[in-house]
Amino acid sequence: MPKVSVLMAAYDAEPYLGESVDSILNQTFTDFEFIIVEDGSTDSSPQILERYAKQDRRIRLVLNRSNLGLTPSLNNGLQLATADYVARQDADDISLPQRLALQVEFLDKHPEVGVLGTWMTNVDKRGQRVIWQTPTSNALIGWSLLFGTSIAHASVMLRRSLLEGNAPFKPEMLHAEDYDLWARLSEKTQLANLQECLYLRRMHKDRVSVRYHEKQEETTKYIMHNNMKKLMGAEIREELVSSIWNAICGRMLGSATDLKKVSDLYIRLYKVFVAKNTLDMVSCKEINHDLANRLTRLGLKHIRHWPADAIQILWAGIRLSPRASINCYLVELFKILICNESHPTIL
Repeated sequence: MPKVSVLMAAYDAEPYLGESVDSILNQTFTDFEFIIVEDGSTDSSPQILERYAKQDRRIRLVLNRSNLGLTPSLNNGLQLATADYVARQDADDISLPQRLALQVEFLDKHPEVGVLGTWMTNVDKRGQRVIWQTPTSNALIGWSLLFGTSIAHASVMLRRSLLEGNAPFKPEMLHAEDYDLWARLSEKTQLANLQECLYLRRMHKDRVSVRYHEKQEETTKYIMHNNMKKLMGAEIREELVSSIWNAICGRMLGSATDLKKVSDLYIRLYKVFVAKNTLDMVSCKEINHDLANRLTRLGLKHIRHWPADAIQILWAGIRLSPRASINCYLVELFKILICNESHPTIL
């Protein structure tokens, strides 16, 4: 039985498929099976994968007769996994050579952690790179899951035992099935991210996150709403969740009233999260810094329109973490003055 089951679903991935498969086959860690679900592609992806399967016995190729979609393909592939650890890989991305080795080493040493992602580098068609530095501690990941996914799905390695039972990825959570899964698993196990870029994600127009952006955003807001209600133990108005989502995305809010409601919700969530979780000093500091950054960005975004309210929000961020708030201010100022971003997006 192999140590790791690597799972990939491929659909019309011809331009990038070979390089993606090679990035797994050429890992420094070699004790794995590679389950590839070919999801009824209309290009030459099936032929490419059949050639690879003949050359490397670690590949277990599944050919769907028709296009089922990502979520059913992943769930079907998971049913075939035999290893203790399951690692994800997308058909248009690249895993760096030591990715599997470092993740196996970490999970072997930390049995309390069930889900492990890595930092990731986004690469566009011009070769420009942007690093996505996801939070690394369980506490900060849990806090961040209130506002969106904080683990790069295709960089993940997790314990297969956590996925036993019902279909791990829910089909109804379309295009945000990973965010839903991390939120559910966070109630069972600890989550972590390696503080190292071990995965390259290609940014192109055919990515699911680009083609189905509106649906992905809708599902993400739905999951975020549920996460907040579960934490607070009370109903939260859908309009308020939409407002805080707009703030997270760096969009202008509609009124000073919306601005105050969003800042108040941030602080209420923070107080309940801290009260319900046993946090050490380091975790408290991390969450303080994160909230200070969110409040600072929120205040700076709206200071021209509603200066009195915005200044109160900025002051709340400074009181939480002066250093984080000032650093955030300098970063936003750099975006405006140097990068010519009048409305910087908040990731």
